[in-house]
Amino acid sequence: ELPAPDPAAYVADHLAAAPARYTLHATVPTDAPTVRARTYSLSGRVHPLTETTSTLDLAGNDPRRIAEQLLGIDLGPTNAITGTPELAPHLEQFGRRLLRAARALARPGPHSGGTGATDRAAHDDCAG
Repeated sequence: ELPAPDPAAYVADHLAAAPARYTLHATVPTDAPTVRARTYSLSGRVHPLTETTSTLDLAGNDPRRIAEQLLGIDLGPTNAITGTPELAPHLEQFGRRLLRAARALARPGPHSGGTGATDRAAHDDCAG
């Protein structure tokens, strides 16, 4: 006999309840189905508050995965975000990497690439 009528929902609920090193909870100005689709979150991690607002609970042992999920949505006001402080430096590092890439693309010149000292220093900063 199965532990629940819907085996997939049962597994998703247990995965959502698993302990994790990093967590982030946010109230976002987006409807729940859109948040679920854009963050690839389990159904138990996204809850509607209104037709245009929902809560998002992310958890995991890999900060990259949480960062990837966050890229799909507008988080709204910073006062609506809580979680484990240990996640913050990882998100800041990923943000710096993205900003460097954006600035490199915006540089004038052919291919906007380059192999100068600034690019090597940026690479060294990302290696950690």
